[in-house]
Amino acid sequence: ETPSVTTTYFYEVRVNGVLCEDSITITVNDLPALIPANDIMACDNNLDGDSSDTNEADFDLIQQRKDMLLSVVDRNVFYYETNTATVADSISTAVPYTNTTNPQTMYFRVVNTNTGCLSENFGSFDLIVDDLPPEITIADIHECDDNTLGNDKDGEHTFDLTQRTGQILAALGGTASEFGVTYYASLANAKNGFSPITTYTTLPADGSEKEVFVRIKDNATGCVRYDNSFKVV
Repeated sequence: ETPSVTTTYFYEVRVNGVLCEDSITITVNDLPALIPANDIMACDNNLDGDSSDTNEADFDLIQQRKDMLLSVVDRNVFYYETNTATVADSISTAVPYTNTTNPQTMYFRVVNTNTGCLSENFGSFDLIVDDLPPEITIADIHECDDNTLGNDKDGEHTFDLTQRTGQILAALGGTASEFGVTYYASLANAKNGFSPITTYTTLPADGSEKEVFVRIKDNATGCVRYDNSFKVV
């Protein structure tokens, strides 16, 4: 007989004509219930240099576990790539997990850390990787040197970079409410969103031209591309 609830059994043993009585309790622990899990969204990391193929990103499953458990105690979460995986097939969370399809369904089971019991069923959530804004061609800005700064032969000239915003939005097929467009004097600044500029003044050290980098943010997804550029000449 296999008990379905915690049950105490009494038994007798006769030894040398002496009847001894004792009992044993078999504890049946409840299986832990599944915990709701939200989908995780990220931006394409573009590490393969191709933002047009299957989007990939690194996902922090440790943070997902924290978000799922919140104030829940005595529970842990194991992740799997299929809903037929064995306990031993759980995904390591020591490093971020990179999706293999987009979207990708991830599965999980909940374990009671006191009893070691696993949830009977699998839960699931999706890993979703959003596109980066596209690579676009931006025309260089050509203007004549003048006497506004120095003289008309020193290569010093101030350019209004925002005159390219309309062209950029048209190339993106969107509006200013859909995409944020900002300009930077270096790729590092564009990557980090540091010190945006609206004008640039060429200096003798620039050799009469300067590459300007454009940071484009998709306001719907929060995804950013920062490697589009054009020159002021």
